[in-house]
Amino acid sequence: MGDIGVRRGTVVTSGVAVVALRALLALAPPDLPRLEQIRLDPVVLGWTVAIAIVSTVLVGLAPALRLARVDLQSVLRTAHSSSERHGRLRGALVIMEVAASLVMLVGAGLLVRSFERLRQVDLGFEPRGLLAVSLSLPRGRYPDAPAQYQFYQRLQERLGSFPGVIAATGASEAPAYNHPMTFSFAIQGKVAPNPSGRFDPVPMHAVMPKYFSTMGIPLLRGRAIDARDRSDAPSVVMVNQALAKQLWGTEDPVGSHIAFVGPEGPWLEVVGVVGDARMEAVDAEPRPILYTPWLQKTWPWLNWQTALIRLPPGGDPAGTAASIRRLVTELDADLAIHRLATTEELYADGQARRRLAAVLLGGFAVTALILGIIGLYGVMSTAVAERQREIGVRMALGARRGGVLAMVLSQAGRLILTGILLGALVAAASTKLLTSMLYQTSPVDPLTFVAVAALLAVAGLGAALLPARRATAIDPVTAIRE
Repeated sequence: MGDIGVRRGTVVTSGVAVVALRALLALAPPDLPRLEQIRLDPVVLGWTVAIAIVSTVLVGLAPALRLARVDLQSVLRTAHSSSERHGRLRGALVIMEVAASLVMLVGAGLLVRSFERLRQVDLGFEPRGLLAVSLSLPRGRYPDAPAQYQFYQRLQERLGSFPGVIAATGASEAPAYNHPMTFSFAIQGKVAPNPSGRFDPVPMHAVMPKYFSTMGIPLLRGRAIDARDRSDAPSVVMVNQALAKQLWGTEDPVGSHIAFVGPEGPWLEVVGVVGDARMEAVDAEPRPILYTPWLQKTWPWLNWQTALIRLPPGGDPAGTAASIRRLVTELDADLAIHRLATTEELYADGQARRRLAAVLLGGFAVTALILGIIGLYGVMSTAVAERQREIGVRMALGARRGGVLAMVLSQAGRLILTGILLGALVAAASTKLLTSMLYQTSPVDPLTFVAVAALLAVAGLGAALLPARRATAIDPVTAIRE
Protein backbone atom coordinates (compact mmCIF):
# COMPACT_ATOMS: atom_id res chain seq x y z
CA MET A 1 0.00 0.00 0.00
CA GLY A 2 2.87 2.35 0.90
CA ASP A 3 4.64 1.49 -2.36
CA ILE A 4 1.52 2.43 -4.31
CA GLY A 5 1.35 5.74 -2.42
CA VAL A 6 4.98 6.48 -3.19
CA ARG A 7 4.46 5.77 -6.91
CA ARG A 8 1.39 7.97 -7.04
CA GLY A 9 3.16 10.69 -5.09
CA THR A 10 6.14 10.49 -7.45
CA VAL A 11 3.93 10.97 -10.52
CA VAL A 12 2.06 13.91 -8.96
CA THR A 13 5.16 15.65 -7.59
CA SER A 14 7.04 15.17 -10.87
CA GLY A 15 4.24 16.99 -12.68
CA VAL A 16 4.25 19.72 -10.04
CA ALA A 17 8.04 20.01 -10.36
CA VAL A 18 7.81 20.53 -14.14
CA VAL A 19 5.18 23.25 -13.78
CA ALA A 20 7.01 24.91 -10.86
CA LEU A 21 10.34 24.90 -12.73
CA ARG A 22 8.79 26.60 -15.77
CA ALA A 23 7.22 29.23 -13.52
CA LEU A 24 10.53 29.88 -11.72
CA LEU A 25 12.43 30.17 -15.01
CA ALA A 26 9.88 32.75 -16.18
CA LEU A 27 10.51 34.76 -13.00
CA ALA A 28 14.30 34.33 -12.99
CA PRO A 29 16.48 37.38 -13.77
CA PRO A 30 17.76 37.35 -17.38
CA ASP A 31 21.38 37.71 -16.20
CA LEU A 32 21.24 34.55 -14.06
CA PRO A 33 24.31 32.47 -15.05
CA ARG A 34 23.58 29.39 -17.22
CA LEU A 35 19.86 30.08 -17.09
CA GLU A 36 19.26 28.27 -20.39
CA GLN A 37 20.79 25.06 -18.96
CA ILE A 38 18.37 24.79 -16.04
CA ARG A 39 16.01 21.85 -16.53
CA LEU A 40 14.46 18.93 -14.66
CA ASP A 41 17.39 16.52 -14.64
CA PRO A 42 16.40 12.79 -14.85
CA VAL A 43 19.29 11.78 -12.57
CA VAL A 44 18.25 14.25 -9.87
CA LEU A 45 14.63 13.16 -10.24
CA GLY A 46 15.69 9.51 -9.94
CA TRP A 47 17.67 10.18 -6.76
CA THR A 48 14.74 12.12 -5.33
CA VAL A 49 12.35 9.21 -6.01
CA ALA A 50 14.83 6.74 -4.50
CA ILE A 51 15.24 8.84 -1.37
CA ALA A 52 11.45 9.12 -1.04
CA ILE A 53 11.04 5.35 -1.32
CA VAL A 54 13.83 4.58 1.16
CA SER A 55 12.50 7.19 3.60
CA THR A 56 9.00 5.72 3.40
CA VAL A 57 10.29 2.20 3.99
CA LEU A 58 12.45 3.25 6.93
CA VAL A 59 9.66 5.25 8.54
CA GLY A 60 7.33 2.25 8.30
CA LEU A 61 10.02 -0.30 9.19
CA ALA A 62 10.88 1.06 12.63
CA PRO A 63 7.36 0.77 14.09
CA ALA A 64 6.91 -2.62 12.42
CA LEU A 65 10.07 -4.04 13.99
CA ARG A 66 9.12 -2.61 17.37
CA LEU A 67 5.67 -4.22 17.16
CA ALA A 68 7.17 -7.56 16.12
CA ARG A 69 9.29 -7.68 19.30
CA VAL A 70 6.59 -6.39 21.63
CA ASP A 71 5.63 -8.23 24.83
CA LEU A 72 1.85 -8.08 25.38
CA GLN A 73 1.98 -7.98 29.19
CA SER A 74 4.65 -5.24 29.12
CA VAL A 75 2.55 -3.21 26.70
CA LEU A 76 -0.51 -3.45 28.92
CA ARG A 77 1.51 -2.26 31.90
CA THR A 78 3.24 0.65 30.11
CA ALA A 79 0.56 1.70 27.61
CA HIS A 80 -0.17 4.99 29.34
CA SER A 81 3.45 6.12 29.66
CA SER A 82 4.20 5.04 26.08
CA SER A 83 1.22 7.02 24.84
CA GLU A 84 2.43 10.10 26.71
CA ARG A 85 5.97 9.70 25.32
CA HIS A 86 4.71 9.39 21.76
CA GLY A 87 2.36 12.33 22.32
CA ARG A 88 5.29 14.51 23.41
CA LEU A 89 7.27 13.45 20.34
CA ARG A 90 4.36 14.27 18.03
CA GLY A 91 3.89 17.60 19.78
CA ALA A 92 7.59 18.44 19.34
CA LEU A 93 7.33 17.72 15.61
CA VAL A 94 4.30 20.01 15.32
CA ILE A 95 6.14 22.77 17.20
CA MET A 96 9.06 22.52 14.77
CA GLU A 97 6.69 22.60 11.79
CA VAL A 98 4.96 25.72 13.12
CA ALA A 99 8.33 27.36 13.81
CA ALA A 100 9.62 26.56 10.31
CA SER A 101 6.41 27.89 8.80
CA LEU A 102 6.75 31.15 10.71
CA VAL A 103 10.39 31.65 9.68
CA MET A 104 9.64 31.21 5.98
CA LEU A 105 6.37 33.13 6.06
CA VAL A 106 8.10 36.05 7.78
CA GLY A 107 10.84 36.04 5.11
CA ALA A 108 8.28 36.00 2.31
CA GLY A 109 6.20 38.67 4.08
CA LEU A 110 9.20 40.98 4.42
CA LEU A 111 9.95 40.68 0.72
CA VAL A 112 6.30 41.35 -0.14
CA ARG A 113 6.28 44.48 2.05
CA SER A 114 9.51 45.57 0.38
CA PHE A 115 7.91 45.12 -3.06
CA GLU A 116 4.95 47.19 -1.94
CA ARG A 117 7.28 49.99 -0.85
CA LEU A 118 9.08 49.82 -4.20
CA ARG A 119 5.76 50.12 -6.06
CA GLN A 120 5.14 53.41 -4.29
CA VAL A 121 8.52 54.93 -5.20
CA ASP A 122 8.35 58.05 -7.39
CA LEU A 123 10.81 57.51 -10.26
CA GLY A 124 10.86 61.19 -11.16
CA PHE A 125 9.25 60.48 -14.54
CA GLU A 126 6.23 58.57 -15.85
CA PRO A 127 7.21 54.98 -16.74
CA ARG A 128 3.72 53.83 -17.73
CA GLY A 129 3.08 53.89 -21.46
CA LEU A 130 6.77 54.35 -22.34
CA LEU A 131 8.43 51.99 -24.82
CA ALA A 132 12.24 51.71 -25.05
CA VAL A 133 14.03 50.48 -28.20
CA SER A 134 17.80 50.00 -27.87
CA LEU A 135 19.91 50.14 -31.07
CA SER A 136 23.59 50.34 -31.97
CA LEU A 137 24.70 51.62 -35.38
CA PRO A 138 27.65 49.93 -37.17
CA ARG A 139 30.52 52.42 -37.38
CA GLY A 140 31.32 51.30 -40.92
CA ARG A 141 27.99 52.62 -42.23
CA TYR A 142 27.54 55.40 -39.65
CA PRO A 143 31.10 56.71 -39.04
CA ASP A 144 30.40 60.06 -37.39
CA ALA A 145 27.93 61.93 -35.18
CA PRO A 146 26.02 63.63 -38.06
CA ALA A 147 25.36 60.29 -39.81
CA GLN A 148 24.25 58.70 -36.56
CA TYR A 149 22.07 61.67 -35.69
CA GLN A 150 20.46 61.65 -39.12
CA PHE A 151 19.42 57.99 -38.71
CA TYR A 152 18.09 58.42 -35.20
CA GLN A 153 16.27 61.63 -36.09
CA ARG A 154 14.59 59.94 -39.06
CA LEU A 155 13.68 56.96 -36.88
CA GLN A 156 12.07 59.14 -34.22
CA GLU A 157 10.22 61.28 -36.75
CA ARG A 158 8.69 58.12 -38.21
CA LEU A 159 7.93 56.75 -34.73
CA GLY A 160 6.25 60.00 -33.77
CA SER A 161 3.94 59.70 -36.77
CA PHE A 162 2.64 56.27 -35.71
CA PRO A 163 -1.09 56.24 -34.86
CA GLY A 164 -1.59 56.56 -31.13
CA VAL A 165 2.00 57.67 -30.39
CA ILE A 166 2.15 60.91 -28.39
CA ALA A 167 5.87 61.63 -28.79
CA ALA A 168 9.21 60.00 -29.58
CA THR A 169 12.75 60.90 -28.57
CA GLY A 170 16.03 59.18 -27.72
CA ALA A 171 18.98 59.06 -25.32
CA SER A 172 22.30 57.32 -24.91
CA GLU A 173 21.17 55.69 -21.67
CA ALA A 174 18.11 53.48 -21.41
CA PRO A 175 15.99 53.61 -18.24
CA ALA A 176 17.02 51.03 -15.63
CA TYR A 177 20.53 50.85 -17.12
CA ASN A 178 23.02 50.82 -14.26
CA HIS A 179 26.30 51.23 -16.20
CA PRO A 180 26.15 54.82 -17.51
CA MET A 181 28.98 56.79 -19.08
CA THR A 182 30.68 59.06 -16.55
CA PHE A 183 32.75 62.20 -17.17
CA SER A 184 34.73 64.50 -14.95
CA PHE A 185 34.56 68.24 -15.67
CA ALA A 186 35.69 71.68 -14.59
CA ILE A 187 33.39 74.56 -13.61
CA GLN A 188 34.39 78.06 -14.61
CA GLY A 189 35.11 80.11 -11.52
CA LYS A 190 35.03 77.12 -9.11
CA VAL A 191 38.04 75.35 -7.68
CA ALA A 192 37.77 71.56 -7.85
CA PRO A 193 39.11 69.52 -4.91
CA ASN A 194 41.12 67.32 -7.30
CA PRO A 195 44.66 68.03 -8.60
CA SER A 196 43.34 67.68 -12.16
CA GLY A 197 41.18 70.77 -11.70
CA ARG A 198 38.05 68.73 -12.50
CA PHE A 199 35.22 67.60 -10.29
CA ASP A 200 34.49 63.91 -9.72
CA PRO A 201 32.91 62.04 -12.66
CA VAL A 202 29.12 61.95 -12.95
CA PRO A 203 26.85 60.12 -15.42
CA MET A 204 26.42 61.81 -18.79
CA HIS A 205 23.33 61.33 -20.97
CA ALA A 206 23.37 62.46 -24.61
CA VAL A 207 19.72 63.21 -25.44
CA MET A 208 17.59 64.13 -28.42
CA PRO A 209 15.07 67.01 -28.55
CA LYS A 210 11.79 66.45 -26.62
CA TYR A 211 13.58 64.05 -24.27
CA PHE A 212 12.40 65.63 -21.01
CA SER A 213 8.81 66.23 -22.11
CA THR A 214 8.52 62.68 -23.48
CA MET A 215 9.96 61.15 -20.33
CA GLY A 216 7.91 63.38 -18.07
CA ILE A 217 10.95 64.81 -16.24
CA PRO A 218 10.01 68.31 -15.03
CA LEU A 219 12.00 71.35 -16.11
CA LEU A 220 12.81 73.37 -12.97
CA ARG A 221 14.83 76.31 -14.33
CA GLY A 222 16.06 77.58 -17.67
CA ARG A 223 15.24 75.75 -20.89
CA ALA A 224 15.40 72.19 -22.16
CA ILE A 225 17.61 70.80 -24.91
CA ASP A 226 15.77 71.25 -28.22
CA ALA A 227 16.22 71.38 -31.99
CA ARG A 228 18.28 74.60 -31.87
CA ASP A 229 21.19 72.73 -30.19
CA ARG A 230 22.87 71.60 -33.40
CA SER A 231 26.53 70.82 -33.99
CA ASP A 232 27.15 74.35 -35.35
CA ALA A 233 25.37 76.05 -32.41
CA PRO A 234 26.99 77.12 -29.10
CA SER A 235 27.64 74.07 -26.93
CA VAL A 236 25.23 73.65 -24.03
CA VAL A 237 24.60 71.25 -21.19
CA MET A 238 21.89 70.65 -18.57
CA VAL A 239 22.13 69.41 -15.00
CA ASN A 240 19.68 67.68 -12.72
CA GLN A 241 18.66 68.99 -9.31
CA ALA A 242 20.98 66.61 -7.42
CA LEU A 243 24.05 67.91 -9.28
CA ALA A 244 22.92 71.52 -8.92
CA LYS A 245 22.63 71.12 -5.13
CA GLN A 246 25.91 69.24 -4.88
CA LEU A 247 28.10 71.72 -6.78
CA TRP A 248 26.19 75.00 -6.83
CA GLY A 249 24.37 74.82 -3.51
CA THR A 250 21.82 77.63 -3.30
CA GLU A 251 23.23 79.36 -6.40
CA ASP A 252 21.43 79.12 -9.74
CA PRO A 253 23.64 77.06 -12.10
CA VAL A 254 21.90 78.38 -15.23
CA GLY A 255 24.39 80.55 -17.07
CA SER A 256 27.42 78.79 -15.57
CA HIS A 257 30.00 77.13 -17.81
CA ILE A 258 31.67 73.72 -17.59
CA ALA A 259 34.44 72.04 -19.60
CA PHE A 260 35.20 68.35 -20.08
CA VAL A 261 38.76 68.77 -21.40
CA GLY A 262 40.19 70.88 -18.58
CA PRO A 263 40.07 74.19 -16.73
CA GLU A 264 41.01 75.99 -19.97
CA GLY A 265 37.84 75.00 -21.89
CA PRO A 266 36.20 74.76 -24.35
CA TRP A 267 33.26 75.82 -22.23
CA LEU A 268 29.66 74.60 -22.39
CA GLU A 269 26.88 76.75 -21.00
CA VAL A 270 24.45 75.31 -18.45
CA VAL A 271 21.05 76.23 -19.91
CA GLY A 272 18.65 74.40 -17.62
CA VAL A 273 17.99 72.37 -14.49
CA VAL A 274 15.62 69.37 -14.47
CA GLY A 275 14.17 67.22 -11.73
CA ASP A 276 15.88 64.13 -10.39
CA ALA A 277 14.98 60.75 -11.86
CA ARG A 278 15.84 57.25 -10.69
CA MET A 279 17.39 56.26 -13.99
CA GLU A 280 19.33 53.22 -12.77
CA ALA A 281 16.94 51.28 -10.51
CA VAL A 282 13.81 51.76 -8.44
CA ASP A 283 15.73 51.30 -5.19
CA ALA A 284 18.70 53.48 -6.22
CA GLU A 285 18.66 57.08 -5.07
CA PRO A 286 18.83 59.64 -7.93
CA ARG A 287 22.42 60.40 -8.89
CA PRO A 288 23.82 63.72 -10.15
CA ILE A 289 23.48 63.72 -13.96
CA LEU A 290 24.70 65.86 -16.85
CA TYR A 291 22.66 66.06 -20.07
CA THR A 292 24.19 67.06 -23.39
CA PRO A 293 22.57 67.40 -26.87
CA TRP A 294 23.14 64.31 -29.00
CA LEU A 295 24.27 66.31 -32.02
CA GLN A 296 26.85 68.24 -29.95
CA LYS A 297 28.58 65.13 -28.59
CA THR A 298 32.21 64.94 -29.62
CA TRP A 299 32.65 61.19 -29.17
CA PRO A 300 32.22 59.23 -32.46
CA TRP A 301 32.36 55.95 -30.53
CA LEU A 302 28.99 56.77 -28.96
CA ASN A 303 26.96 55.10 -31.70
CA TRP A 304 24.21 53.53 -29.59
CA GLN A 305 20.90 55.02 -28.56
CA THR A 306 17.60 54.06 -26.95
CA ALA A 307 14.54 55.40 -28.72
CA LEU A 308 11.73 56.27 -26.28
CA ILE A 309 8.12 56.24 -27.44
CA ARG A 310 5.29 57.68 -25.34
CA LEU A 311 1.92 55.93 -25.74
CA PRO A 312 -1.40 57.23 -24.44
CA PRO A 313 -3.15 55.56 -21.45
CA GLY A 314 -4.58 52.28 -22.67
CA GLY A 315 -2.22 52.16 -25.66
CA ASP A 316 -1.14 48.91 -27.32
CA PRO A 317 2.57 48.27 -26.54
CA ALA A 318 2.58 44.88 -28.30
CA GLY A 319 1.09 46.26 -31.52
CA THR A 320 3.40 49.28 -31.47
CA ALA A 321 6.41 47.01 -30.86
CA ALA A 322 5.59 45.02 -33.99
CA SER A 323 5.35 48.25 -36.01
CA ILE A 324 8.68 49.43 -34.59
CA ARG A 325 10.41 46.22 -35.72
CA ARG A 326 9.05 46.64 -39.24
CA LEU A 327 10.18 50.28 -39.31
CA VAL A 328 13.75 49.48 -38.21
CA THR A 329 13.97 46.77 -40.88
CA GLU A 330 12.68 49.27 -43.45
CA LEU A 331 15.29 51.89 -42.48
CA ASP A 332 18.19 49.42 -42.26
CA ALA A 333 17.55 45.75 -43.02
CA ASP A 334 20.85 44.68 -41.39
CA LEU A 335 20.26 46.52 -38.10
CA ALA A 336 19.40 44.43 -35.05
CA ILE A 337 17.31 45.62 -32.11
CA HIS A 338 19.12 44.86 -28.86
CA ARG A 339 16.09 45.28 -26.63
CA LEU A 340 12.47 46.35 -27.09
CA ALA A 341 10.41 46.55 -23.92
CA THR A 342 8.25 48.83 -21.86
CA THR A 343 10.02 50.89 -19.23
CA GLU A 344 8.03 49.06 -16.56
CA GLU A 345 9.47 45.76 -17.83
CA LEU A 346 13.00 47.17 -17.73
CA TYR A 347 12.63 48.19 -14.10
CA ALA A 348 10.88 44.91 -13.27
CA ASP A 349 13.89 42.99 -14.64
CA GLY A 350 16.03 44.86 -12.13
CA GLN A 351 13.86 43.44 -9.34
CA ALA A 352 13.86 39.90 -10.73
CA ARG A 353 16.19 38.54 -8.04
CA ARG A 354 13.97 39.93 -5.29
CA ARG A 355 10.90 38.55 -7.04
CA LEU A 356 12.45 35.10 -7.45
CA ALA A 357 13.50 35.02 -3.79
CA ALA A 358 10.01 36.04 -2.70
CA VAL A 359 8.39 33.32 -4.83
CA LEU A 360 10.78 30.64 -3.56
CA LEU A 361 10.35 31.64 0.07
CA GLY A 362 6.61 31.94 -0.39
CA GLY A 363 6.41 28.48 -1.96
CA PHE A 364 8.42 26.90 0.85
CA ALA A 365 6.38 28.81 3.41
CA VAL A 366 3.05 27.62 2.02
CA THR A 367 4.36 24.04 1.90
CA ALA A 368 5.55 24.26 5.49
CA LEU A 369 2.23 25.80 6.55
CA ILE A 370 0.25 22.97 4.92
CA LEU A 371 2.48 20.35 6.56
CA GLY A 372 2.10 22.12 9.90
CA ILE A 373 -1.70 22.18 9.61
CA ILE A 374 -1.79 18.49 8.63
CA GLY A 375 0.57 17.61 11.46
CA LEU A 376 -1.44 19.52 14.03
CA TYR A 377 -4.67 17.95 12.79
CA GLY A 378 -3.10 14.48 13.07
CA VAL A 379 -1.74 15.12 16.55
CA MET A 380 -5.05 16.45 17.86
CA SER A 381 -7.03 13.63 16.23
CA THR A 382 -4.74 11.07 17.85
CA ALA A 383 -4.92 12.85 21.20
CA VAL A 384 -8.71 12.85 21.10
CA ALA A 385 -8.76 9.15 20.20
CA GLU A 386 -6.35 8.29 23.02
CA ARG A 387 -8.33 10.36 25.55
CA GLN A 388 -11.73 9.17 24.40
CA ARG A 389 -12.43 7.21 27.61
CA GLU A 390 -11.17 10.11 29.78
CA ILE A 391 -13.37 12.58 27.89
CA GLY A 392 -16.33 10.21 28.22
CA VAL A 393 -15.82 10.01 31.98
CA ARG A 394 -15.54 13.80 32.24
CA MET A 395 -18.78 14.25 30.32
CA ALA A 396 -20.50 11.55 32.40
CA LEU A 397 -19.50 13.46 35.51
CA GLY A 398 -21.07 16.65 34.15
CA ALA A 399 -18.42 18.29 32.00
CA ARG A 400 -19.97 20.62 29.44
CA ARG A 401 -19.29 20.27 25.74
CA GLY A 402 -17.90 23.82 25.68
CA GLY A 403 -15.41 22.87 28.38
CA VAL A 404 -14.29 19.80 26.41
CA LEU A 405 -13.91 21.95 23.28
CA ALA A 406 -11.83 24.46 25.21
CA MET A 407 -9.67 21.69 26.69
CA VAL A 408 -8.75 20.27 23.28
CA LEU A 409 -8.19 23.68 21.71
CA SER A 410 -6.03 24.80 24.63
CA GLN A 411 -3.80 21.77 24.09
CA ALA A 412 -3.45 22.75 20.42
CA GLY A 413 -2.97 26.39 21.39
CA ARG A 414 0.00 25.52 23.60
CA LEU A 415 1.71 23.72 20.73
CA ILE A 416 0.99 26.60 18.35
CA LEU A 417 2.16 29.26 20.79
CA THR A 418 5.38 27.39 21.54
CA GLY A 419 6.06 27.00 17.83
CA ILE A 420 5.34 30.68 17.19
CA LEU A 421 7.68 31.82 19.97
CA LEU A 422 10.45 29.49 18.80
CA GLY A 423 9.95 30.53 15.17
CA ALA A 424 9.97 34.22 16.08
CA LEU A 425 13.35 33.86 17.80
CA VAL A 426 14.82 32.02 14.81
CA ALA A 427 13.27 34.48 12.33
CA ALA A 428 14.60 37.52 14.23
CA ALA A 429 18.11 36.11 13.84
CA SER A 430 17.83 34.72 10.30
CA THR A 431 15.94 37.49 8.47
CA LYS A 432 19.01 39.71 8.78
CA LEU A 433 20.32 37.68 5.84
CA LEU A 434 17.61 39.35 3.72
CA THR A 435 18.72 42.90 4.55
CA SER A 436 20.36 43.46 1.16
CA MET A 437 17.10 42.47 -0.60
CA LEU A 438 14.80 44.68 1.48
CA TYR A 439 13.85 48.26 0.66
CA GLN A 440 12.81 50.57 3.48
CA THR A 441 11.73 47.51 5.46
CA SER A 442 13.30 46.36 8.71
CA PRO A 443 14.30 42.66 8.88
CA VAL A 444 12.43 42.55 12.21
CA ASP A 445 9.39 44.48 10.98
CA PRO A 446 6.82 44.17 13.83
CA LEU A 447 3.77 44.27 11.55
CA THR A 448 5.04 41.34 9.47
CA PHE A 449 5.86 39.26 12.55
CA VAL A 450 2.47 39.94 14.16
CA ALA A 451 0.54 39.26 10.92
CA VAL A 452 2.33 35.96 10.31
CA ALA A 453 1.88 34.88 13.94
CA ALA A 454 -1.85 35.66 13.72
CA LEU A 455 -2.13 33.72 10.46
CA LEU A 456 -0.45 30.68 11.99
CA ALA A 457 -2.61 30.89 15.12
CA VAL A 458 -5.84 31.04 13.11
CA ALA A 459 -4.75 28.27 10.71
CA GLY A 460 -3.55 26.06 13.55
CA LEU A 461 -6.68 26.47 15.67
CA GLY A 462 -8.77 25.89 12.56
CA ALA A 463 -6.94 22.59 11.99
CA ALA A 464 -7.57 21.60 15.62
CA LEU A 465 -11.23 22.59 15.55
CA LEU A 466 -12.49 19.44 13.79
CA PRO A 467 -10.89 17.01 16.28
CA ALA A 468 -12.11 19.25 19.11
CA ARG A 469 -15.68 19.13 17.81
CA ARG A 470 -15.35 15.39 17.42
CA ALA A 471 -14.40 15.18 21.10
CA THR A 472 -17.58 16.99 22.12
CA ALA A 473 -19.61 14.41 20.21
CA ILE A 474 -18.30 11.46 22.21
CA ASP A 475 -21.07 9.44 23.87
CA PRO A 476 -20.12 9.03 27.57
CA VAL A 477 -21.83 5.62 27.92
CA THR A 478 -20.18 4.19 24.80
CA ALA A 479 -16.75 5.60 25.76
CA ILE A 480 -16.92 4.08 29.28
CA ARG A 481 -18.15 0.70 27.95
CA GLU A 482 -15.24 0.54 25.45
